[in-house]
Amino acid sequence: MDELFEAEELFVDIWAYFPENYTREFIMKFKVRLFYLCVLSFILALVLREQAKKHEYVCIIGNAETAMDAYKMHQQWLDRFPSVWVQWGNDTETLKTSSRRFHLLHSDRTVSWAQGIFMAYSEIQKRYRCEYFFTHDDDLDFYSKSDESLPDTLLASLKQYHPAVVSFPYDYVIRHSTNLRDINSHFSNSSVSPMLVFDSGMILYHASVVDFFIPYSPR
Repeated sequence: MDELFEAEELFVDIWAYFPENYTREFIMKFKVRLFYLCVLSFILALVLREQAKKHEYVCIIGNAETAMDAYKMHQQWLDRFPSVWVQWGNDTETLKTSSRRFHLLHSDRTVSWAQGIFMAYSEIQKRYRCEYFFTHDDDLDFYSKSDESLPDTLLASLKQYHPAVVSFPYDYVIRHSTNLRDINSHFSNSSVSPMLVFDSGMILYHASVVDFFIPYSPR
């Protein structure tokens, strides 16, 4: 017990040895260093969390009236690309799938198409690091003219013209507009061409420009 009292007295004597202004300065420096340490730890945690996300070349984001519609669109790409869908219809049927790359969000309120896309975009960013974001409607049928699968055909085009934005034009409208038809004819033999008439529900945005488009204007 006497040894304990002696240790306490020694500690008090050592602390009293330092001038009061020195101890105050020491405490301030300690607080500043502790603050910087906390900031660095926070930044490191964000970096590690981002690196933990799986990198995907294409991520699909879309709206669907029913869960089955969303899953059919997802399976059109053979489960090769992760997808997040916002279900806007009244269908409450639970869809059970074996895919870990298919994600369905249910909205408690009525949302516009633009709001749904932004919800899906925000959610998929939490899960993956995406090179391209593919806005997808629930009634699209894509076909490949090559012998390759649909996902492989798309990936080959994206990698060839990276980081171009890719759209699927409305051929019907182009055919019935003289001005658009002339522009389309001018670029008919080019590997790339300007976007003429397109649907925002079937565009692939590169990650470097996607934030200029999403969230969309309410109109």
